[in-house]
Amino acid sequence: MNTITEEERSEEPKSKGKRKQELRTSTDNILLEQPNRVSELLTNALKEAEELFPNNKKRVKRRKAKKDEHFEIQWNNEGHRVYNHNRKKTQARNKSGESSVNTRQSADIEHLLPNENDDLFEFDEGISYEDELTSVLVDCENLCNDLSTDHTVKKSQWEKRSLNNEANWENCREELFSAVLGSLVVPDDKVVCMLCQKECALIKCGECKLQYLCPGCDDVVHTDNPLHDREYWSKGFSQYLPPTQGVSYEGKLIYKERCCPFMFQDHCKSCGNAALKQCISDEMVMLITMKGRYDLRWFGLLCDECGIIQSPMSMKNILRNGFWPGSPCNINYLFDQEVFRVWEAFRMRMPGSSESAFIKALEDISLLRGR
Repeated sequence: MNTITEEERSEEPKSKGKRKQELRTSTDNILLEQPNRVSELLTNALKEAEELFPNNKKRVKRRKAKKDEHFEIQWNNEGHRVYNHNRKKTQARNKSGESSVNTRQSADIEHLLPNENDDLFEFDEGISYEDELTSVLVDCENLCNDLSTDHTVKKSQWEKRSLNNEANWENCREELFSAVLGSLVVPDDKVVCMLCQKECALIKCGECKLQYLCPGCDDVVHTDNPLHDREYWSKGFSQYLPPTQGVSYEGKLIYKERCCPFMFQDHCKSCGNAALKQCISDEMVMLITMKGRYDLRWFGLLCDECGIIQSPMSMKNILRNGFWPGSPCNINYLFDQEVFRVWEAFRMRMPGSSESAFIKALEDISLLRGR
């Protein structure tokens, strides 16, 4: 067992910077000196550590006084420290308040001590690290291939249906493309009217069952159905017709007076006559539907017996026909109630939707249909 000599205790005090530098130098020398000098160097290092870290902090909490402790430091023949019992890795304090040796710092210093049997700079020159890296990459690639083949991820039923649906659309893509092009082809001049089966058809209605009509049949059918979208073709070109426009047999565009499609009473309020005749008024009415805007005319009901002209444009009759007036005082523009239902659904599902943008969209549809 080595003890601290009296000569080392009588050494003059040194400055902290100088003592720190000497401590670093002594620690570096430990790794280079022979094991027989380890005991002496370690003793000096521990002494300087005690001087560098005095217990000069004020106590925050009072602790009970501890009894005096006595401990010894021993080293074996190889220069390694010998522990008699396990000690806590905390800084112990003696009765006078001075700090003892920090066990954790001592363990860190001992960890730096070299072992005679250890080869710190062992290096195998025969190893090719590029070959090892290549082999590791090959093993990883094989492992990924095994995982992809053996452990396939099961697809959900929804994903399977989606993939099948996309495949079906892809298979019939050419057929759909040909069908769309065929629907846009302008008919030739030899198409016969589907209603009379005599005259050549010049007008196509997208909402009637009999699509191709001649000018006379078109006038008969769409006088009572002015809200149908119609197309007129001539010389390989087609265009949409507004409700107040028709076509002559010569292929010229002419003006047609069309009334709003309202239901009315079939008997006179004055005399009860059931023979009422519809007469067109000079007043215009604007109908707003989900298909856009329609400019039509009002109409009156003429009784042949009493000669009284009755107006069916009452608030009750307007609401009964599924419309709503834009103003209670002015009924010259009416809104289809379906417009309000769609707008309400838009506001419920898409809060913050613009009312003006919705109206602009209806205007765009009207312009697209020639209205």
